[in-house]
Amino acid sequence: MNVNQTDQTVPVSQPSSAPDQTRASFGALARLASLTCNMPIAAITVAGAHSYQLADSIGIDLDCEPFWQPWCSRVAAAQHPLVVSCATAVTGTSTDEAPIRAFAGAPLIGHDGQVLGILFVAGDHPSDLNDRHLDILAGLAEQAVGHLATARDQRLLAQLTSDLARARAREEDMVAAVSHELRTPVTSILGYLELLTDDAAANRFQKLIGPIQRNADRLVSMVDHLLDGTRTAGAAASGAAPTAVDLTAVAHTASAACQAEAQHGDVDVDVAVRSPDVDCTVHGNAAELGQAVQQLIRNAILFSPRRSTVTVEVAHRKHPSITVLDHGAGIPAHELPHVTERFYRGKQARDQAVPGVGLGLSIVQRIATAHGGTIRVTSPGTGQGTTAHLTLQKPSKPKENQT
Repeated sequence: MNVNQTDQTVPVSQPSSAPDQTRASFGALARLASLTCNMPIAAITVAGAHSYQLADSIGIDLDCEPFWQPWCSRVAAAQHPLVVSCATAVTGTSTDEAPIRAFAGAPLIGHDGQVLGILFVAGDHPSDLNDRHLDILAGLAEQAVGHLATARDQRLLAQLTSDLARARAREEDMVAAVSHELRTPVTSILGYLELLTDDAAANRFQKLIGPIQRNADRLVSMVDHLLDGTRTAGAAASGAAPTAVDLTAVAHTASAACQAEAQHGDVDVDVAVRSPDVDCTVHGNAAELGQAVQQLIRNAILFSPRRSTVTVEVAHRKHPSITVLDHGAGIPAHELPHVTERFYRGKQARDQAVPGVGLGLSIVQRIATAHGGTIRVTSPGTGQGTTAHLTLQKPSKPKENQT
């Protein structure tokens, strides 16, 4: 299709730019367009606020007058490939200052219909370009759009990663500050309570001292909980070297540590070992694994009705595992995908005012990940109990020294 050149400028759709990482691809597309159309000049321009900027080109002196502006605007207005033949001569546009007498361009149209730029070829002789050449230019323009979309996605991803990193840093700073402000006075309170406990003259106040001490211990535990919950996933909580850890011993120790909560809630905790002759040893940190299992047992106790039983099962099927089963409040299906998210508290926890800040299962997941394992929580639904399945890896065998 032949059209006459016009100096009318069509408003550009939106500001844009060509990221550096796309220029190599643009250069290759421009060279291919030049060779295919037998034109000495080829370029890709990107839409700016009021004009088109060169993204990459061949055969154009960067200091020349931007002759392509009105022609690119004409292609953008048409929104399909166009050929301009016998155009008014414009000098000083190519490296040898030959006049431009032919121009063909194809718009770079985004998925939203916006014109992102123009791919064009130009020469110093009237063109004999046909529909096949225009189809080729259109195809090359589509590839250029793909490169722009990829660059845009990479830019957005980089921005999102940066925003998440800043948000995480702010969160960690906030938790560290709050933890410090809480731990300092509570530690002082506990110190004075110990002095009062040892003071015979304060015996008549022991009924008051006991609840104060329990609540202060609870605050310290919550501070530690916050610090554990804000560690990076997969990060170890301590610098202790991994050792062989017997999951059966971990289950019994964790169960014993939760006896106070179990008695307060009138809940029995039963440790069951399936196939006791099978080795359930894993390679890891005993304290961290104990913390994870304690958290699972405590969760089960908190959501269990009185006079019910929480079962802690140690087994070795494909991998060593500990499963904690309760017959309590259960979890609705739509909440299950979120239970390991930090600070997530389900409807049951909110309605029943269950103590906690929503970090327990996220801590368990972090510890499981650090040990090459997984945590899976299932529930038939509200009021039908919950099962937490912690699966770990077998200990790796030490490599023999080669001689």
